Amino acid sequence: MLALWEFLTGFYWLLLPQTILQTLWYGEWRLAYQRYGCLGWPLEFVCSLLGLNMWAFAVPVNGGWRGRDVEKLLAQYDLPVWGWTYIDGTAIFHVRRSQAEWTEEILLSAGVSLVGYG
Repeated sequence: MLALWEFLTGFYWLLLPQTILQTLWYGEWRLAYQRYGCLGWPLEFVCSLLGLNMWAFAVPVNGGWRGRDVEKLLAQYDLPVWGWTYIDGTAIFHVRRSQAEWTEEILLSAGVSLVGYG
C-alpha cells in the first residue's frame, strides 16, 4: 500500500495530459499514412498515447544550458521540443523518436551535457 501511495504522490499528474496532447500534436501523421495507409493514423494515435513515438533527453539544470537555450538551439534545425519537466536538478524534454539521434548529435556538438536519455 505504501508503494502505491508513493507512486501516486511522486508524480505531477497534471503534466501527463499536457504531454500526451503535445505528443499527439507533434505526431508524424503524414509519415504514418505513407507507411501504413489507412492504418497509419490509428497506429500513430496509439503510439502517441503510449509515448512510443517520442524520446526523452535530460540536461542538468546547473550545466550552463537553460531550457530556453536548448529549445532555441533545436529550433534552428526545426526540431520540435515539448514535455518539459524538472526533476532533481535535471531538465527533461521530449523530441520525436525519429529525430532523436540527430537531436543528440546537435546537443553534443553544441556542448550540452546530457545526463540521460531514452
